[in-house]
Amino acid sequence: MIKLPYGKPIYQRLYTRFTSFPELMAFLEQEAFTGYLELESWEGSGKVILKEGIITHVVIKTIEGVFEDNVALEKIYKQVEHPECSIDVYELPEVFTDLVKEFCHAELMYYRLDNRFTDLEKMLEKLKSQKHYGLIEVEFEKPRQTGIIYLQNGRVIKTQMVTETPKKTYARDYPLKRLVKLSAERAGIINVYRVKAKITKEPIQPPFMTKGKEAEILYRADTAHVDV
Repeated sequence: MIKLPYGKPIYQRLYTRFTSFPELMAFLEQEAFTGYLELESWEGSGKVILKEGIITHVVIKTIEGVFEDNVALEKIYKQVEHPECSIDVYELPEVFTDLVKEFCHAELMYYRLDNRFTDLEKMLEKLKSQKHYGLIEVEFEKPRQTGIIYLQNGRVIKTQMVTETPKKTYARDYPLKRLVKLSAERAGIINVYRVKAKITKEPIQPPFMTKGKEAEILYRADTAHVDV
């Protein structure tokens, strides 16, 4: 759930006690921004995905469950009323944003596989033959790093390395061969997620759109994928 590629950080740790969420959204719309917002508070965590300034998908996870689109927007509006809600904004290439909303539905398939007994290269070959749609996480300790491999129909479309430090978390693109080699050399844990097709006809009606876009309805039709 909510497994998105790490994009280029534009704004980080904007707290709602100092930041107006509607004004931020209006600014991103005017800038034709492509990427996503990540919101965190004690009530839950949410994502708002935009393409050229227009919302294409919204998802939020709370103690009540997982909600999407219009219902999620309503809950996010309540969430940002809390002064300690933090907002991060990440920019993504436009070609990747069409896939981002689908990775919101990543479900855990294999959990905490010890890489001493799991060959990452052979796993990739198997997932390729199965036309797997999803991602692989390889978690390392000391330093705390996570390699992430995104797959679409068995083909690797992006590989990243996320490094966590006491002060910040940052991500960068990472060569696949190097990650496979690292997995063979360092102790780590492997998690595998898959994306399941999710069809919805519910329109997204952003209440905060400006420039007369309040009435604009965004119909979404997700492409069916092959399940593993």
